Amino acid sequence: MRIVLLISIAFVELFALSKWLSCRLFTDLFYFTPQMMTARLIHDLNANQELPLTLNRLLHNKVIYFLWGSAQTYLQYWDIRFLKAFVGIVGAIGIILGIWYIVTKFYRRLLLWILIGLVSIFCFIELFLQPIYPFIMKLIVLGVFFQGISLFGYWHFLAGSKKLRYGFIIVLMLLSILTLLLFPQGYSLYCISS
Repeated sequence: MRIVLLISIAFVELFALSKWLSCRLFTDLFYFTPQMMTARLIHDLNANQELPLTLNRLLHNKVIYFLWGSAQTYLQYWDIRFLKAFVGIVGAIGIILGIWYIVTKFYRRLLLWILIGLVSIFCFIELFLQPIYPFIMKLIVLGVFFQGISLFGYWHFLAGSKKLRYGFIIVLMLLSILTLLLFPQGYSLYCISS
């Protein structure tokens, strides 16, 4: 029963990912450029002219804006709204479960930590170097990674044969399918269509 449920989850997540095939780029939320940082810095410096110059420069400088902007942009890949649009509700909750099981079983899950590190590197490359490789490749890499983490989380979640857990996952899958069918443009906040 557990294998059948995991295959069903994988198909629901693939259905959610299929909506992204019409995209050609992520939106600006996923990219961090020096021009964006400079424009924001100048705006904030001018908006806070009533502060003493030293304090204004201390609060609004390139180092802080670079660190804050790159962290915000990187965390956009882990935003629950993005994950829900990317792999559906069932996938987003599976990712949360997967990360929970990875963190709680660190010593046994070193390979998954390495995978998280590799995808983080992938996200940072995408973040700073802009779209230098095809969007379909990004979808495949992120899709395989997020789907793997999700299925890993559900595999451990279903380890006990509790019928309540099976029912919970079936309800999540139905909710995901309904959400994807009723709101087919949910991903449009995060991608630029061709």
